[in-house]
Amino acid sequence: MLFGCRPWHLVEYYRYLRFFPDGTLHFLTTSEQPANTVSGLRDHTPRNPATLQGEYKIVYDNFITARVDAKQPSANYNSRAGKSKQKTQSSSLRTTFHMAFQVEKLRGRPNWVLNWNSHSVVLITKTGVEPDVVVEIRSKFEITHNKYPPLYFSRVKSYTSKSENILEPPPLDKSETD
Repeated sequence: MLFGCRPWHLVEYYRYLRFFPDGTLHFLTTSEQPANTVSGLRDHTPRNPATLQGEYKIVYDNFITARVDAKQPSANYNSRAGKSKQKTQSSSLRTTFHMAFQVEKLRGRPNWVLNWNSHSVVLITKTGVEPDVVVEIRSKFEITHNKYPPLYFSRVKSYTSKSENILEPPPLDKSETD
């Protein structure tokens, strides 16, 4: 008798972050290979509908904070095999991802690695019981090297013509220097 011989699939996911000089950010998690995905992140209007858009800010010289809002469907439906579609009890109004990264050098190359510092999700939803009640759910994820491996910079030659400026932190206010 054999145990543990059930079929399974290993799916490898890629996380893509595209920073634009104007503070716009594209965030995509997909199982598609980089050769099929990178060109879709070239412009401010992403080609992949799963791409989330947000904004980022460079704090100090080596710390990036980002906020990404997920698009929500107009109606939330639950589909089960053999049953007609029924509206679910709760409807998500907004999902926001908050991320923070430490920018570090790798083998003498400055600004080459983004290490996850924090990652959290805020879900604002309405309950089906009381239609006027809005609930805010906050989840903070534990950052481990296995779950959140570092993101490595990869130069994409086709992006060069689209990027007018390099990413730089904003100038300090005079009140911060005193």
